[in-house]
Amino acid sequence: MATVTFRRVVLLFCLLCALERTEAAKCVVSKWTEWSKCYGNCDMAQRVRNRDVYRPPFPERRANGDIHFRECPPLYEVVDCLPKGCKKPKVHVSTTTLSPVQREFNEDPGNLVNFFPF
Repeated sequence: MATVTFRRVVLLFCLLCALERTEAAKCVVSKWTEWSKCYGNCDMAQRVRNRDVYRPPFPERRANGDIHFRECPPLYEVVDCLPKGCKKPKVHVSTTTLSPVQREFNEDPGNLVNFFPF
C-alpha cells in the first residue's frame, strides 16, 4: 500500500487546480429557449430564440505568456418566418422575359461590364 505523503497531496491538489482552471476558461451557457412567435408582417417577419450565460469565460494564460479570453458561443438566433394568414410568395423568373442585357448577365454573373454601361 502506497503511503500518502505531503508531496503527493500537493501534487494532486495542483493537478486538480489546473483542470479546474482549464474548465473555468470555457463559457458555460444555458440551453436554447423555445422559438418566439413570428413577429412582423407578410413582407418581413422573424422569430428569435436566446440563451443565457451561466458562467463567463475566465482569462487563461497561453504558453507564450499572453492572456487569452475565450468568447462565448452565440447567445441569440434570428430566422425569417411567415406569419399565419400570409401566403407564401411565389418567385419565378423566366429568362425569356428578361432583356438581352439581363439575360446575358444571368448566364454569366461575372459579366458586369455589359450590365453597367459606365
